[in-house]
Amino acid sequence: MKFLVPHSFIQNRLKIAVVGVGGTGGEVMDALTRLDFGLKALGHPKGIHVTAFDADIVEPHNIGSMPR
Repeated sequence: MKFLVPHSFIQNRLKIAVVGVGGTGGEVMDALTRLDFGLKALGHPKGIHVTAFDADIVEPHNIGSMPR
């Protein structure tokens, strides 16, 4: 089975937006960091650019779910 990737994915920086960076979003951010390092190690010229959005306020009841 062949998987074709658009040429722009290979040559340009991939732009990703993450909405909500608490528990699950924080894990996604960690994974995207590893993906960026992996892509660059394999020769991707620019890796990824991530923009994170979260309107939540850090409070005692939600601090446990914040990214490390």
